[in-house]
Amino acid sequence: MNAISLIRIIFIALWSASISLVAGFFLLIGGKKKGPELYQSFSLIWSRIILEFCGIEVEVKGLEKLKNLQGAILVSNHMSYFDTPIIVFVLKIAFRIVFKIELLKVAIFGWILGRSGNIPVDRKNPDEETYEKIEKALEQGINVVMFAEGTSGYDNKISRFKRGPFIIAYEVGAVIIPVVIKGSYFIYNKTNKKLINSGKVTVEFLDPIKDFLDEEIFFRKSLPIKEKIRATKKVKEKTRNTIVSKYWEA
Repeated sequence: MNAISLIRIIFIALWSASISLVAGFFLLIGGKKKGPELYQSFSLIWSRIILEFCGIEVEVKGLEKLKNLQGAILVSNHMSYFDTPIIVFVLKIAFRIVFKIELLKVAIFGWILGRSGNIPVDRKNPDEETYEKIEKALEQGINVVMFAEGTSGYDNKISRFKRGPFIIAYEVGAVIIPVVIKGSYFIYNKTNKKLINSGKVTVEFLDPIKDFLDEEIFFRKSLPIKEKIRATKKVKEKTRNTIVSKYWEA
């Protein structure tokens, strides 16, 4: 670990704990209705400071495709731990992030995160309650960000997508917005967890996938899980292929 990376890691830990305490206070004041909105505002500050401190420049493409977007699932590739602050920084719409349940164990940060309106998921054993929370957010017109690979990998490649985001989109008739994050792997990755680099990252929002927009939502909710998997497989592969193609585009 070099000195610059050590300073960055220490700063991120202290800054995250500090801003979480402030955000937690406003969560309590805002209650269930206003609290998540206030938390999102502090999340933007949190992400902006981290990216600036680490010397990370973010370029955004296709942001106009999110205009007036409500109740959509934003499906993104996942290359780095920095993908979360990057997504938080670029989104200017109401959203919730589905995050790994292990983050709830992080001191201060995790406790506040669990009360923020964002949605924890057990990646090894997602339960019905998690799906219901995501569906409820979508039905209320709130957009949901999901990393379809489930976790970032050790290599600079896009892994297989989990079926969860697509089953939910199928059940509620949600639009899917493919999101491509380029460059974050070279900022920070699992191969060398002690190194944080400066650099440029590009986030691109692609054309919406509207295959699940119809009026048979009640019927689809009652289908057996095997039928839902079969019905969503093509869209899952279509979304992944679109993201992979754009990721490797020169």
